[in-house]
Amino acid sequence: MKTRIVLGIAAVVCLAFAPAPLPKGDKNGPKAELKSLEGTWALIGLTFGGKDSSQTKLLDMKLRIADGKWAFVREQKQAIEYEMVVDVRGKLPTLDLRRAGAKEPTIRAVYVRKGDTLKLCYFARRKGGEVNGRPSGPDDVHPRLTTMTWRREKK
Repeated sequence: MKTRIVLGIAAVVCLAFAPAPLPKGDKNGPKAELKSLEGTWALIGLTFGGKDSSQTKLLDMKLRIADGKWAFVREQKQAIEYEMVVDVRGKLPTLDLRRAGAKEPTIRAVYVRKGDTLKLCYFARRKGGEVNGRPSGPDDVHPRLTTMTWRREKK
């Protein structure tokens, strides 16, 4: 009887100090998501405050995503580059875009990606103002909601 108790305690102690399983990688995490967004994207749609703004000069803009960086490109010239922070844990993935040296994100967005189409939704900043919150999705109704629709270009 005492032997069984001692063996039982020894087994519990051994299992308590067993090594933790190795991580399975980042198959569905932020690094994998950033990698899946890489490429050159063409702006195909733009709305501001629910109004179609697709007829603006911005439709010649491209987006280049590589190595965790988001860069707007016009006429083959890189205009603005941001560091990307993606969170895929919520109902919709979120994306923070931060200019180099900035403490706070310049853009706090949610996005929906279906194949080679990316829809990015964020609240436009007021002149000289700070970023206020993040939309809950592309169906939000807000006077400063900006929605950019991008299509990935084929290589």
